[in-house]
Amino acid sequence: MSKLSKHNLDDPERAEKFCSRMAGTIRGLKSVLEKETALVRKHNLKEISQLQGDKTRLSQTFQSDIVLLRNEAMTLSRLTPVPLTRLRRDLEGLDQIIAENARSLEAELAVAESVTRRIAQKAAQMTAGPTTYGAGAAPVRVSAHAAAAIAFDSKI
Repeated sequence: MSKLSKHNLDDPERAEKFCSRMAGTIRGLKSVLEKETALVRKHNLKEISQLQGDKTRLSQTFQSDIVLLRNEAMTLSRLTPVPLTRLRRDLEGLDQIIAENARSLEAELAVAESVTRRIAQKAAQMTAGPTTYGAGAAPVRVSAHAAAAIAFDSKI
């Protein structure tokens, strides 16, 4: 939760500090999301997981700040109109980065689902009985299926 409250945003200096701190949070969140998007495109799951702590911390700070910003919009617009205008611009940029990140994650999820489906189909084919029949509708003798490995790229 934000350390700033309604009481101390009535002061112009504190209101300006709030806007400055929130702008820093937005920049940090943008940076983490841009890194995550790039890593998703490279299929680098290990490094993506390392970003999650920062992403969570920044998201929580952002959420509490956005609530305070909405609650104190009138006071902030009166005390700090220029920093507030910059914050609005930063928020629009954040929206674009979030949308791009979501598209990348959706595309990666679609690829992962497709790969998983193909692996499952291949495994089912390997363990299934004969798919052809010989003379007199007797199943064709197929040697017992030996265990077979399924290989996949670990970066998927």
